[in-house]
Amino acid sequence: MKMRKSLLQLIKVVVFLGFFYLFYTSCSNILVPKNEDYRTSFARTNAFYALPKDSIDVLFLGASTYFRGITPLEMWENYGFTSYIRSVGGQAPAVSYYYLVESLKYQKPKVVVIDASTPLYETYAVDEKEGKLRNAIDSMRLSIYKFKLVKEIVSRSTQQTFTSYLFPLLRYHSRWDELVRVDFEYNLRDEMDSYKGILKIDFEAETIELPENYMQPDDRIVDYSKSALDYYQKMFQFCEENDIAVVLVTMPRVDWGYSQHFATKQLADRYNIPYVDYCLDENLNALDLNLKTDFHNKNHLTILGAQKVSRNLGAFLQKTYNLKDKRNDPAYQQWNLDLRDYKEAFAAAETAVEASASIE
Repeated sequence: MKMRKSLLQLIKVVVFLGFFYLFYTSCSNILVPKNEDYRTSFARTNAFYALPKDSIDVLFLGASTYFRGITPLEMWENYGFTSYIRSVGGQAPAVSYYYLVESLKYQKPKVVVIDASTPLYETYAVDEKEGKLRNAIDSMRLSIYKFKLVKEIVSRSTQQTFTSYLFPLLRYHSRWDELVRVDFEYNLRDEMDSYKGILKIDFEAETIELPENYMQPDDRIVDYSKSALDYYQKMFQFCEENDIAVVLVTMPRVDWGYSQHFATKQLADRYNIPYVDYCLDENLNALDLNLKTDFHNKNHLTILGAQKVSRNLGAFLQKTYNLKDKRNDPAYQQWNLDLRDYKEAFAAAETAVEASASIE
């Protein structure tokens, strides 16, 4: 009799916790932001988790220059290897490191391409960039890696808490008087991205001019951010321990100089890692970028610029690492379907831009 009573109490507790969890997650979904950056970070992360296990050849880790400057489906169409971009705007090196470690639960890439740009030289102010950190972290599944990442962030914060990351409702509960219809209709966990991690198909361009003496050698010395360097070294070591090749890549951008290139090249040489800097004349010229149509702004590319980078970088990766062409492999036919959808969306967006231009 006593055992039966204990069992009933246990069942009641389990049922209560189950209902509480459903209520809590529903409230969290309603209250969290639905801005574009937040939604797309969920969509791209959800799609990564949904990939078939160990189906990705190349993993890209970086900030917004990556999700605006690289198109995995362009590489698939031209070279037949699979890739995915794990990236959010202003991605902290700590996020890149824990994205990398977490990713190996799901994939075993042959190559990891790491963003070699301003994050390596900036001291990351976690409280000033809380929004970007939450874009990166909120969409992650609960795991020891998420716990460790959050712990490291809050240890450098004067206002963020561990529990607010694990339970987003604690952070966003004050939005109750800002709610609109979309907050009740939108389920972030249902969002999926079929374009393999890019932000969007974006033709919106800004005409840019490269500074005088751009990327010319100078005597300036730049120092790495100590905390950033620690995470880069951890990524290098982790990849070496897991028999994964590493490539450092700097995307085309105006706010880059030869001194930063030189320091990055020294780091790459120290670890015997290939370094591709698309800001150097020979690499930039090889892309044949149109300064009127291929830049979204001075540090980001449009989809047209991203296609050019992807074809060039894809050729380098395939040749250097002998990546297998899987375009005719029945196990990877979903990639061909996704490519078809991508090309249709590209054509529709291009037509819309042309129609808008003709009206103006």
